[in-house]
Amino acid sequence: MGGDKKVTMVITLGDIILLVFIIVVGWMAILVALATIFTNQKPKRRKKKMNMVILMGRLVRDPDVRYSNSTEPMAIARFTLAVDRKMKKDGKSEADFISCIAFGKTGEFVEKYLTKGTKVVLNGHWQTGSYTNKEGTKVYTNDCVVDSMEFAESKKVESNPSNNLSDEIPQEFMNIPEEELPFN
Repeated sequence: MGGDKKVTMVITLGDIILLVFIIVVGWMAILVALATIFTNQKPKRRKKKMNMVILMGRLVRDPDVRYSNSTEPMAIARFTLAVDRKMKKDGKSEADFISCIAFGKTGEFVEKYLTKGTKVVLNGHWQTGSYTNKEGTKVYTNDCVVDSMEFAESKKVESNPSNNLSDEIPQEFMNIPEEELPFN
């Protein structure tokens, strides 16, 4: 019976730390799960926005900006955006004139940077409302409430509406007549 062998196992400090870490993380996961079950919390979900408007057009006139009469005045900017429709077959273009309103920081941006003719792209949502005018008639309103906006063209293009691109061609390009192009 000389085949008795002793098996020794060496446990290092690293092994102990790893074991403690696994136990702590496991208990934390169990506690979070129990807290969620007992407090009846549901996971937070981002609200999907169904009412979304994206427009690109030019301001018809300078915006009208006013400030609210509250302890912290808020900018309220109203403006009309001319948005082109698709071209008709006869080559004539038409536009829709959309009433827009921007609040807070966006309203301050409108006041500071936008003027008649400025081309912008905006994101927002559609809002309907109504009021009674001085004659006692109920008036219904439709506005695009602006959430964010940015310029749609540079100041260079904006200040030169003729878009004469031949003036902008760099001199280092050759002017080749179309008859000499191989793919005509």
